[in-house]
Amino acid sequence: MTLQELAIRQALGAGRSRLVRLALTESFVLFLLGGGFGVILAVVSLSTLDAFVRVLPIPVLVDVRLDVRVVAFALLVSLACAAGSGLVPAFHGSGSSLTGALKDAPLAAGFRRLRLRSFLVTGQVALAATLLVAAGLFLRALSHAASIDPGFDASGVEIAELDLALGRYADAEGQAFWDEILERTRALSGVESAALATDLPLDFGGFGLGGVNVAGRESPEDRDSYSADWNVVTPDYFRTMGIRIVRGRDFAPSDRTGTTEVAVINEKMAREFWPGEDPIGKRFYNGPIGESPTLEVVGVAADGKYRSITDRPRLFVYVPLSQRYRSDMVLLVKRSGRASVLGSVREVVRDLDVDLPLVGTQSLSDYVGVGLLPQRTAGTAATGLGLVGLLLAAVGVGGVTAYSVARRTREIGIRMALGAERRSVLRLMIWEGLRLGVFGGIVGLAASLALGRLLGSLLLGVSATDFPTFAAVGAFLGGVLLLACYLPARRASAVEPHLAVRWE
Repeated sequence: MTLQELAIRQALGAGRSRLVRLALTESFVLFLLGGGFGVILAVVSLSTLDAFVRVLPIPVLVDVRLDVRVVAFALLVSLACAAGSGLVPAFHGSGSSLTGALKDAPLAAGFRRLRLRSFLVTGQVALAATLLVAAGLFLRALSHAASIDPGFDASGVEIAELDLALGRYADAEGQAFWDEILERTRALSGVESAALATDLPLDFGGFGLGGVNVAGRESPEDRDSYSADWNVVTPDYFRTMGIRIVRGRDFAPSDRTGTTEVAVINEKMAREFWPGEDPIGKRFYNGPIGESPTLEVVGVAADGKYRSITDRPRLFVYVPLSQRYRSDMVLLVKRSGRASVLGSVREVVRDLDVDLPLVGTQSLSDYVGVGLLPQRTAGTAATGLGLVGLLLAAVGVGGVTAYSVARRTREIGIRMALGAERRSVLRLMIWEGLRLGVFGGIVGLAASLALGRLLGSLLLGVSATDFPTFAAVGAFLGGVLLLACYLPARRASAVEPHLAVRWE
């Protein structure tokens, strides 16, 4: 409701309380409609999020149900905004001079409203630019992550988690069970290879069996040994996972309890302890020197990503299950075709022990994909919010341009009557709205630099000042805002001078 309309109603006899009620009613209807639409959107979004959480390969303890208290709070905020938006202009308009309001409303009040709208639109554009840059950086980071070599090949590998502690197996019985399940699984149709492992890569954690030391090398100052991650595996693990053995050999069936304890180390550990030497046959301590058992290096595996895709090289040791028994293991099966073999694996486990459950079954690709869940979640959220912000910014810029066109219709008619070309009028009106977008975009891109540095740990090798991202967002934002300004500006250029000069 405009100030001029309030003045006309007041001139016709409407009291101040009536005008306030009228303005409040209009505000409440608009805000309640917006709040209701927001609740509907929240229900749909939470249903989608719940479906997404249910299919994640790891349990996520998040309650995604719609909370009545949150809905009530959102509606109360909407009502408070409605009251503020309705009361301020209503009291201001109902207390204005009738003559001044009727004469100056299109001018003084219009200028004040235009300045406020311009400020809000500039903020909308800045926020949209910031969110779009964040979304672009995350998308670039995900694209870059896809090109990072994790050091293993997850394609065609399926996993099934088992814990023999649930079946109360003794160590000897458990070792026999692991041997039997591997033998039967490898004999299944469609299985290329199979192995067992305690730890899986890219799970944000590591498995430890203690530190490592080498005779003749001093321990770190603050510890009695060097920190290392471990994995207990069976023969064929490296072939199943596609991990290269760059030197030496894989574990063999002869590496069992009672024989020399052996280990396969990664390249990082070989370089760290035996630079320029052949590490095969070397020995290291599993703990403080002279106080711990020693292991003989029989192979060197290629470095990889162990805890996360952003992992830096770390010391890593593989030891055979037959020498370091574990009751909880993950069965890894490399299939030879496209068809899943997990159904056949379930039958094998059921035949061996009908009471032993499979804790979890899925593809290794899905499992390690969780490693990029923070980036995917943040990228999706930033993209959605950025597009909504861009839509609001475009509507705001278009609205300011349309308002400016309506306010300056008489001026436009005079300009055209004095010989101004329609193209010049079109450019003038486009710039009227576009300058808000340009200023807001500059502010938003500047804010994105600070935000990018805060999110640096999630960007996976992409710079916080990534030029392609900033350029793409700037071009996209500029194109959308240009279109938003062009539509009302085109109407201004089509104004007939003889009608415009009589515009009031």
